[in-house]
Amino acid sequence: MKLLSTISALGLIILVGASVSFSSCTKSNAASVTTPKTDTVPDPVTLLTSATWKIQELRWFQVNTSGGGIEYYYMRDITSDIGQASTIRMKFNRDGTGSYALGSSLTGSVTWQFTNTEKSKLTWTIAYNIGGTQTINWENIDLTETRLRYAEYFVTNSGISSLASGTCIH
Repeated sequence: MKLLSTISALGLIILVGASVSFSSCTKSNAASVTTPKTDTVPDPVTLLTSATWKIQELRWFQVNTSGGGIEYYYMRDITSDIGQASTIRMKFNRDGTGSYALGSSLTGSVTWQFTNTEKSKLTWTIAYNIGGTQTINWENIDLTETRLRYAEYFVTNSGISSLASGTCIH
């Protein structure tokens, strides 16, 4: 009988001890839970307007009015400088204006706007210093703080259709 009473008391002590331990674990776990910090990603307008962009890589295909076409490829510091792509500079300002330069002789003022709510499509128009304008459409825009990727299409004033994919850096 005495043995049974000792076992019962020992069981009660173990049960109370376990319950205090589990309660303590629960309380300390609850107290140590932290909410992960979320970094805010700048919006596309901020990313686009934060720098002057230059071509890193450009692959394009042009078709003339008679149906003939030609492919081009440029990679900064790797391939030859087709069409002076290394000299292209594009600057987009928050107010929907900007500037474009192909070297020092062909420059222009730019107007631009995103054309969808996701800000993955953009239309921009260059008014060249030598006269004339060119409207360019970008889709599938992928912007980071250091890189701009896009698919591009436009038709020149002389009827040449252009389709390209580009990557810019600053």
